[in-house]
Amino acid sequence: MRESLDSNVRHVKLLVAASLTAFAGLAACSSDGTSPNLAGGDSSAGGSATGGADATAGAGGAAEAGGGGSAGAMAGGGAGGGGEVPDETGTRQAAYYVSPSGSDDNPGTASAPFKTVTRARDVVRTVNADMTGDIYVYLRAGTYSLTDAIAFTPSDSGTNGHRIYYQAYPGEKPVLNGATQVTGWTPDTGNIYKAKLNRTTKLRNLYVNDARALMTSKRVTSRGGVGTYRVTAGQQSWAWASGSGSDGAKYDLDAVPAIASNMDDLEIVNGTTWNENIVCVRDVTTTQDNFRALLFQQPYGAIAQTPGWNSGFSVSGTHTIYNAREFLSSPGQFYFDKTTGTLYYYPRQGEDMARVDVQAPIAEKLIDIAGDSTASRVENITFQGITFANTDYNLYSVGESRGKATVQGATIYVAYGDGNWHNSKYEITDTLPGMITVNNADSIDFVGNVVKHSGNEGISFINDVVNSTIVGNYITDIAGSGITVGHPQHLYVGDTGPHQKFGPGVEGICKNDTISNNLLYDVSSLPGFGGHSGITAFFVDGLKITYNQIQKTAYNGINLGWGWRNFPDSTTCKDNAINNNRFIDTLSRLHDSGAVYTLGQMPGTTINENYVKGIPPATSGPTYGLHNDEGSAYITQNDNVLDIDPGVKYTINCEDFGAKHHLTILRTYATVNKMGINPPDSRIDPPVAVPDNMWPAAQYEICLSSGVQEEHRGIIPSSLLAVQDYVFPASASVASGTKTIKIRSTGAAANTVWLAPAGTGTFTEGATMTKAAGDATSIAVPASAGTYKLHVVDAQGEKLGESAAQLRVR
Repeated sequence: MRESLDSNVRHVKLLVAASLTAFAGLAACSSDGTSPNLAGGDSSAGGSATGGADATAGAGGAAEAGGGGSAGAMAGGGAGGGGEVPDETGTRQAAYYVSPSGSDDNPGTASAPFKTVTRARDVVRTVNADMTGDIYVYLRAGTYSLTDAIAFTPSDSGTNGHRIYYQAYPGEKPVLNGATQVTGWTPDTGNIYKAKLNRTTKLRNLYVNDARALMTSKRVTSRGGVGTYRVTAGQQSWAWASGSGSDGAKYDLDAVPAIASNMDDLEIVNGTTWNENIVCVRDVTTTQDNFRALLFQQPYGAIAQTPGWNSGFSVSGTHTIYNAREFLSSPGQFYFDKTTGTLYYYPRQGEDMARVDVQAPIAEKLIDIAGDSTASRVENITFQGITFANTDYNLYSVGESRGKATVQGATIYVAYGDGNWHNSKYEITDTLPGMITVNNADSIDFVGNVVKHSGNEGISFINDVVNSTIVGNYITDIAGSGITVGHPQHLYVGDTGPHQKFGPGVEGICKNDTISNNLLYDVSSLPGFGGHSGITAFFVDGLKITYNQIQKTAYNGINLGWGWRNFPDSTTCKDNAINNNRFIDTLSRLHDSGAVYTLGQMPGTTINENYVKGIPPATSGPTYGLHNDEGSAYITQNDNVLDIDPGVKYTINCEDFGAKHHLTILRTYATVNKMGINPPDSRIDPPVAVPDNMWPAAQYEICLSSGVQEEHRGIIPSSLLAVQDYVFPASASVASGTKTIKIRSTGAAANTVWLAPAGTGTFTEGATMTKAAGDATSIAVPASAGTYKLHVVDAQGEKLGESAAQLRVR
């Protein structure tokens, strides 16, 4: 049962405290092993490429069970643990400790910890049926290797309004790692190295020195289809209709070599304006008319050709073929020969193969939280301060074939059927698993974690996940969406179609969830996954997406809604908010979208005070600052600031097309004003054009307030955002005589912040230079008219840098 109102208020307070504690841990040891300048420090924290510290915690001594308040002081201590006290609030029933150097035969005390999280979970199951306080499971520093997901069921729930915390021990950095380390590299030919890997299946993902490597590839032109694969409705469970598709594709002989080994590991990727598809190969042959033919794994090869709107796999046009030894010719590429168990790698510049950290993923999920029904959920669990790293994904399986194809978004076709997926009410499609996957759950919180190097999605709340939060996390290098919420089949709840994924009593809308203060960087990154969004939300109710920074996505930043104009009677998507977010460099690979993309009616939804920076021109396909697509209705979309290329097709694509209606879009400021005809029953002001992006004070403050808030700044690596650009993130124009302008703190009071002309090296207060303390949140505006930049100087007088943004005093 959901906790009482009083305990719910307590949960919110605990969540804030937990987030601040996790932030401190991330600031002390960031995902790349160094402390971000944004947290006010610059010392190296060490750690391996998996994100874990090299040393594991040793013995300590603390009260493990009973008693209220915080745990006792640690005696003795191991790595990073000596003398520290776990930060706990409220009554504690019990605490358990886990360490990579422990043993599952131990009692799980600080001095004799368990070895695995699974063992700790199993012990918690014996004491959580009638909880009298919170239960803490502390993960000490080090790497916890997983070959499969840790499963949580309703028997793992917090009870009586109390919570169970799986969290990093203070100051330490545990890593749940879904990979095995590959060592013993020796030279092969040229610049290529090789090593043995004990594995018998295809390897699609590899992570080297904390960065993604890519399968070998070659871009070629297809000369059309080869052969015919026929389907008869009902021949198998996946055959929903009769039809046929090409059995393969053909290429010029000089474009594709005669690949003779591991042909079933080959993949072909094609792209459309807004989508990418993957078809796997079963054989390579030469045709009678002297073309190289790559024959598809079936039936998925035929399934991939069925999605409508020309978005499915096409046997003609440009293809990229992946995963042949013959293509290994570029730094950062790999090839795994499963027949010989040999992994080949072409090092990037600066990689020393005698010291390199290579992680070959095994697991597809690390955490799998699954309740039984809407009446039997997993409840009241928090995951805090943990690094989740390195997973694989071997694509969707139908019969003996694999692949990944769809019409749009973070979805996948699962059967051969009608290419118009509206006709099946999206039963023909599914979502992908996430590194962290949650279903039928209540009050599950992910706070201050690092989620990185995923072969599929990042965090997925799929079905009936309610009152749950994703706050203060750094989510990076994700193949698909960084975060996914909901499912396309939630168009209606309780309907009884022939292929419903969720049965009666199991299906539920994801409701009252929060995604806030996260940094999502380099998501939808993997070829074939480009159509995924930074955050994907289907039919959701009360979802709050606020104060996130979403940067470097192949497609849009946020997808909200589903159903297009086809189901105006659907009522499941409503009361959502996308407010105060910052979008940087979205649409880097695909087009026909914007930083935020909406579909269908969603009463009570707001998209307000977001800052969009870096939408490209419409040279390869249409681009927009924001995109309200078919059926978008009952949305309030005010006070957004769009710093976008003037070559976009529309500033906002909210034109009268696709049954859009009841849109309110006011006070948009943008670098360009390009709009279509307004849809009916709508109030849409033309954007105020500011071509030089020197924003008025009110719009500058929207930019300043957008994105990750001050208390979570430690999740942003300085490599992504220099301190001066954090302090002063957008250009502004103010009238002469304006007293002050707001800024963000540098995080260190000993710093000094200056407004001064560009290139200034010596600083003196005067008419053209003003200063403020490093922790100030405003600074005086120079008295003289002119253009200024913000400079940060440290306590030793060294200039750390000057802002990209400018202040114009007119």
